[in-house]
Amino acid sequence: MAHLCVYGGAALDLLLGAWMLLGVGQLACLRAQAVVVVLYTLLLSLIAPEFWMHPFGPLTKNIPLLAFIHTQHQLVKTRSLSTT
Repeated sequence: MAHLCVYGGAALDLLLGAWMLLGVGQLACLRAQAVVVVLYTLLLSLIAPEFWMHPFGPLTKNIPLLAFIHTQHQLVKTRSLSTT
């Protein structure tokens, strides 16, 4: 089951990356990315809460990552409003 979760997560990451590169539905893609990051964080917090204190920050890195996704969402939304 662990292998399925790891490979499934990697496939989902690749899918989201390809979606973003296509440039179609960027707002929906950014929302999906935020949901995935939050779900990963919640699941890993339940499975291995010690990762919050890990020196390489497998969970703490998600805080600035979510801030970046939010910033990108606002920029894309502003850009799409100004072109209409």
